[in-house]
Amino acid sequence: MGLGVHHSALDEWSIPTLHRDMVTAYRARTYGSAPTWSESPTQYADYAVWQRRLLGTVDDETSLLAEQLRYWTAALDEVPAVSGIPSDRIRPTDPTWSGRWREAVVPDVVVSMLREVARQQGVSMFMLTQAAVALAVSASGGGDDVVLGSPVGGRTDEALTDLVGYFVNTLPLRYDLTGNPTPADLLARVRATVLAGFENQETPFEEMVRAVGVERSGSASPLFQTMVTYREDGGPPDEFAPGIGFGSMDRISLNTLKSEAELYITVAADEITVVGGYSDELFSDSTVRRFTDTLMRAFEILATDVNTALAQVDLLTDRDRSRLHTCSRGTRVPEILSGTGTLDSLLATQAASTPDSVAIVFGDTTLTYAEFDARVNGLTRLLLARGVRVGDRVAVVLPRGEWLPIALSAIVRSGAAYVPVDPSYPMERIDHLLSDSTPTAVITGRLSVGDELAGRLDHVPGRPEQIDLDDQTALREIAAMSDHPVTDHERCCPMTPPT
Repeated sequence: MGLGVHHSALDEWSIPTLHRDMVTAYRARTYGSAPTWSESPTQYADYAVWQRRLLGTVDDETSLLAEQLRYWTAALDEVPAVSGIPSDRIRPTDPTWSGRWREAVVPDVVVSMLREVARQQGVSMFMLTQAAVALAVSASGGGDDVVLGSPVGGRTDEALTDLVGYFVNTLPLRYDLTGNPTPADLLARVRATVLAGFENQETPFEEMVRAVGVERSGSASPLFQTMVTYREDGGPPDEFAPGIGFGSMDRISLNTLKSEAELYITVAADEITVVGGYSDELFSDSTVRRFTDTLMRAFEILATDVNTALAQVDLLTDRDRSRLHTCSRGTRVPEILSGTGTLDSLLATQAASTPDSVAIVFGDTTLTYAEFDARVNGLTRLLLARGVRVGDRVAVVLPRGEWLPIALSAIVRSGAAYVPVDPSYPMERIDHLLSDSTPTAVITGRLSVGDELAGRLDHVPGRPEQIDLDDQTALREIAAMSDHPVTDHERCCPMTPPT
């Protein structure tokens, strides 16, 4: 026998009640009689009416909804436009939400230590897992302002305990990792955030989004990009009904996601299982593996060392430490960092010292320092030919790729300042960056950034020069330029004033 129910009609907290009623019906039919139940005093429709009355309206400043929205707008003030694991690829404007899944298990010895830490620090295992994920996201490059989406049961009244239906709400829990806290400090901050969030959990997520005023985009979920679903597993019942077992249980992967990264954390008596889903369009296999390893390491840190400041905690995994050791054994260039040389002179010195060494690896593309330096010189001369002068600003609107470090280095070599603009930013933020910086030129890849952003670049105030690295004409211009060192004469003035 199987049962299929759409998630919009049933949440996880409904399953025990549904199971109980199914067993009652099965037993009755086994003996040839119709099942009988005591009628529930509350129906789902009653809940919907009750919720509207409880919350009130936004226009009524004394309503519960208005009061809770005041909390959420303060808690999410100036929330990051993107909060999550840094992506390897630009966010598509029309994502497929396809993903891959990866499972990891926290060892039982670590779990027992985590339970003791939770007891000593006065936090629940839910809070502890939230702290571990926030720490892992931050350590992976997500910054020190991390927002995690967390589903909550929504059954805030005892009358809803045995009701079958969908009551789940999603809370955007924002964690502050600034100030170099210890893990103990982080757990205390997480505890305060979670308790405050639960105090204000009746407000529907859609109302929070509307009140905070974040820009909705089809390429990313609002307020958070990492969803963390937590459940405690007491183990399945021994049997469905007398004489009938449940058989084996298999996880079915649908290869679809609701967020860029989804973590399903199940805490059992002696085991914590993390099943993570990650967007195929944003994350490479190596990034997924590295984040999973970092999360496991975060659990270990919380279990063993809660009093050392995070800046002194080693979150590197064994795999990353091995890679770092391998990469750090290159030939030392004597005195390359000595003296008062500029960044550009250091790059030029490195290229002259080790021209055949690998400078850039991206996908299938590998460039030596000589090739890198030649492209930098070519793009620098194209910038100068397009009117860029020492002290100007040049915007760089490029996804990650081999041309990004070349573009930044060429701008530095021209004597200008670069304005990095991540194409995955919300359009309003990109518009503000470009209008506020008044760039003389914009380096981009119009095909790579998509039609919408490419169209906006045509209307930047001042109509700066555009160098389109997806255009073969621009690439031919760069290749045709001299690859010899750029001189102050070409720049019209020195990059550094005489001493």
